[in-house]
Amino acid sequence: MRETALRIMSQLQQFQPRLVGAVLRGTAERHTPIELHLFADSPEEIAIFLMDRHIPYDDAEHRWQQGANSSTTPVFHLEFDEYQIKLFVFPTVGMRTAPLCPVEKRPMRRADKMSVESLIASQ
Repeated sequence: MRETALRIMSQLQQFQPRLVGAVLRGTAERHTPIELHLFADSPEEIAIFLMDRHIPYDDAEHRWQQGANSSTTPVFHLEFDEYQIKLFVFPTVGMRTAPLCPVEKRPMRRADKMSVESLIASQ
């Protein structure tokens, strides 16, 4: 799953993707979605990117906790190599502040492409 995530991250490089969740933690099962945080000035940039490449998707919103506050971000659902993918879109300035992990209640751990490559190499 991390190798698939890495391929997706390479394709989405302009949005500075970060792997998060169970795939990053190593606790994912076969049907666990691969979750990526993307950063863009507007969610429409991601939608246009996907449409230009004829990648079908569904869009929704996801509520995150950030400290005492909560916020909503767009999320794009799609399939890649038979895996479910969730692309959460944050403003470009959101890269510095990760939402709280719903499991650990601490800022979510995020891994860039180089960190994922290191994880794969160490397996």
